Amino acid sequence: MLMANYILPFEFPDVMISQGYNGPWSHKMIRANTDQRFSLDFALPFGTAVLAAREGKIDFFTEIYNKFYEGMDFEVGKDFTANFINIEHADRTTACYQHLQKGSISSLELKVGDYVRQGQTIGKTGASGWLGLFPHLHFMVYERRFEEIKGRMMCTLRTIPTDFVNYSGEKEHSRL
Repeated sequence: MLMANYILPFEFPDVMISQGYNGPWSHKMIRANTDQRFSLDFALPFGTAVLAAREGKIDFFTEIYNKFYEGMDFEVGKDFTANFINIEHADRTTACYQHLQKGSISSLELKVGDYVRQGQTIGKTGASGWLGLFPHLHFMVYERRFEEIKGRMMCTLRTIPTDFVNYSGEKEHSRL
C-alpha cells in the first residue's frame, strides 16, 4: 500500500533527507510491535514551521521534552524521548511528526481532538529526542493493527510508504 495526497510537512526550498526508508540507524523494526522502516528524516533547521501533510484530527501530542542526543549509538539514542504530534486521517492511518520544539504545539492553541487542515502549522522543529548528525523532522505514516506476537495479541504500529504531491525525489535510504 502506498499512501498518496500528502504534501511535504514544511515550506523549505531544498529537501534533504538525512535518513530515508530502511535507514541504517532507526528506520527499521524497533521492536516486534514497532515498525519504522518507512520513516523519513528531513534535515531542517531548528524553529522551522511544521505543516500538516494531510488533514485530520489531532490524536495525541507531547511537547514537554528538551533533552536530546546528537550521537549515532542506537542503544543510547533510543532512550531519548522526542516531542511529537500524531494526526489521524479519515482512513484511520496516522501521521507522526517528531523532534518538535518544546511548547510549540500549545503555543498555536492546538489540543487533542482539534481538526487540522492540510498545510496548517502544527508546531516547530526543535531539539528533542535522538537527533543524530542533523537537526531534523522525523515523519512517518502508520496504521495500528492487532497482531499475535509470541502467543499474545498486541497493538502494532506498521509504517506505510508515503507519496508527496510536491516531492518526486528518492526516499529509499540506499539510493539517496
